[in-house]
Amino acid sequence: MAILQNEIIDHLLTLIERGKHGDMLPSQNELRRQFSVSTVTIRKALEKLEDRGMIFRHQGKGSFIRRPADETTESRTFLLILIPRKFTLADEFISALVNTTGKSSCHTIFYHYDDNEEVMFHELQRIAPHAVIWLAPVMFKHEKTLLKLLAMPLHVILFNRDHKNQSVSCVSGDFSGDGFMLGSQLIRRNVRKVLFLSLDMRMMFSRGRCEGLKKAVCGAGGGVTVIDAAEIIGSESTDHLEQSYAALSAAAGKLLAEKDFDAVVCAQGEIWNSMRKAVSLSGQNPDRFWFATFNKLEEEQIFSQKTVILDQPIARMAEAAVDLISRLQAGAQPEHLYFSSKLVLPSDR
Repeated sequence: MAILQNEIIDHLLTLIERGKHGDMLPSQNELRRQFSVSTVTIRKALEKLEDRGMIFRHQGKGSFIRRPADETTESRTFLLILIPRKFTLADEFISALVNTTGKSSCHTIFYHYDDNEEVMFHELQRIAPHAVIWLAPVMFKHEKTLLKLLAMPLHVILFNRDHKNQSVSCVSGDFSGDGFMLGSQLIRRNVRKVLFLSLDMRMMFSRGRCEGLKKAVCGAGGGVTVIDAAEIIGSESTDHLEQSYAALSAAAGKLLAEKDFDAVVCAQGEIWNSMRKAVSLSGQNPDRFWFATFNKLEEEQIFSQKTVILDQPIARMAEAAVDLISRLQAGAQPEHLYFSSKLVLPSDR
């Protein structure tokens, strides 16, 4: 048994010598067939290499080369944060991650992902981070990219995004729960008919918030009408200016045609100004509506006392994402963490 283990170890040492940090070694099944030995023998050989610090293993993914030259950096976690091109350091999500990682032991790199998958994976191979936090703007467009990320020897955390795949971690707002919370607030204020505006209902936060809102409002005998700007445009465009204009026009027309709406709800803060213009264009008195959004607004943006605002606990979510990295590094399984928004306006009495 020991002789066979040594043969396997020698074979793997040759692969390690030829390879580079992060390269995947043959699977246990491949090695078992190659050497005609039991899985136990293969596992013990891998354990010995892991004890020497020459490989590292991810459960469900395989064994990977750890080059001796990298041993000096292993005490510090290298974290890559993927952010959309349109995001800047002034954005609330990014500033929260900057502040949180600045207090941690992570060596952090922020990478603007502009949908060039080839370049991104080249950089991932070059940097070889231990973990990736991905603030993916349109997750429905990036399913294949996510699967490729999950095949790499690193931990993947989706930030403010949910996913059914249990091998990826998620630290996200509770979109459906927030929608129900907002709908309940409107019902308490005698709202029964709601116009819901979204730039793109394919976005999971728009879809989830709408589902929760409908559950609360329709459950109380009311109704929700949805305007989906992306569907109106009828293309794969994700240009928010184009979507905002489409939402503005459609909302103005709907408010003009139907006079019995009690509230207008914005799926995201970016559509707030379009909603305000739509009410003006419809010729309706804004004092007859309740207005609501799921994102914190600047004081000058609040034009009516009849406003309901929810706000996500972004700072707490960022802290949870970084704390999660430590647990994953220690061998914990991927986790899905959800955070409810808080009621900002009006105060919940």
